[in-house]
Amino acid sequence: MNKLVIFSLLFFIPWLLSSQELNNNSSVNIETDPEVIFYVSLNVFLEGPFQNGQMLSNLNKAKLLPLNQPFNVPPWNYNGTESVEIIPNGNVVDWVYIELRNGLSPEEATPETIFGKQAAFLLSSNKVVGLDGISPLVFDTTYT
Repeated sequence: MNKLVIFSLLFFIPWLLSSQELNNNSSVNIETDPEVIFYVSLNVFLEGPFQNGQMLSNLNKAKLLPLNQPFNVPPWNYNGTESVEIIPNGNVVDWVYIELRNGLSPEEATPETIFGKQAAFLLSSNKVVGLDGISPLVFDTTYT
């Protein structure tokens, strides 16, 4: 039987915070059954498009965002099949690639501990959402 786990995280791209700030209280130990559905709510600020409290969706407005996830090349080499027929709304800033890793510290969260990954959209409001442009990310995966 699947268990439902819902959590929210606030992420900032590392160049915005020192590594000391990133490491403080950044680990949460989740004890659960191995079959889990994760609903993940993420907030991300990208430095490049960030202006006046939100991110600009200029790439979207210029129709420069691809319709297929762009992470199938190095350094990501992600073979996901995420794609859309159209970019779901005008607030999409860019594609993002999300990995779930198991570790109690950043040093323990290595590529070998990945237990979920997917491509998603980042909105100008800083929210990371599913391919419909509004839903939280859903990872139906095995957690070990």
